[in-house]
Amino acid sequence: DKSISYAVPKDTSIIGLISDSIIHSPKNPELYSDRAKIYFTQKELNLALRDMEKAISLDSLNVDYYNIISDYWI
Repeated sequence: DKSISYAVPKDTSIIGLISDSIIHSPKNPELYSDRAKIYFTQKELNLALRDMEKAISLDSLNVDYYNIISDYWI
């Protein structure tokens, strides 16, 4: 079982709010990471991995991003 548990709301409308924030701050890696965590909980793995890769491309020194991706593969 590759389930990942993060403290995020189950309401999918949060995805829309974060996506809107990304439109206004497209170089903020935390927004991509936050959205990825929600995608992981919703089993939207391709979308989650895409967002985590974007977060890493914007801040490759943040080890938390690598840990989030590695959680999926464990």
